[in-house]
Amino acid sequence: MQHSDILKRLKSLSNPKATEGMAKYGITPESTYGVSIPNLRICFEVKAEEKALIGVFGEEYESYRASTGVFFPRVFKRMS
Repeated sequence: MQHSDILKRLKSLSNPKATEGMAKYGITPESTYGVSIPNLRICFEVKAEEKALIGVFGEEYESYRASTGVFFPRVFKRMS
């Protein structure tokens, strides 16, 4: 699952009423999807997928994962 797939999935789970309610706290609809906590189970799906990838590709995937972000590409490299 690519990060673009994850974003599409989050957008499909968005709730416009939730984003309207967030406006009371200064959170703009442009900065949130309004996804409820139960719908954030996608994070668990990603974790399960990563375990499967580690099982298939082993250390090669571990090295790749260390240099990239889970949901979004990292802008800055990790400092050692």
